[in-house]
Amino acid sequence: VSVGNALELLRKSRGTFDLIFIDVDKHQYPAALKIAVEKLNRGGLLITDNTLWSGKVTRQTRDAETRGVQRYNAMAFSHPRLDSVLIPLRDGVTISRKR
Repeated sequence: VSVGNALELLRKSRGTFDLIFIDVDKHQYPAALKIAVEKLNRGGLLITDNTLWSGKVTRQTRDAETRGVQRYNAMAFSHPRLDSVLIPLRDGVTISRKR
């Protein structure tokens, strides 16, 4: 078990993973995506919570948390190495598979 800053722990972790779950501070979602894609095995799953963010992702805002989720969604769905789907379950769950 590791305790600390999730992004730093993932960045420093050795090896790669078949599954990574993202549920960090929402303004950190874009940075988490960049790190996670590099640590994810081909065919691995990236599961991200709260990607609908109470519907706030559909509105223009200056809120850093909402903007982080908006940027994450744009990055995940346009990423050349990911196939992503957003499941409208509760507050939204995005599942991405690395090609």
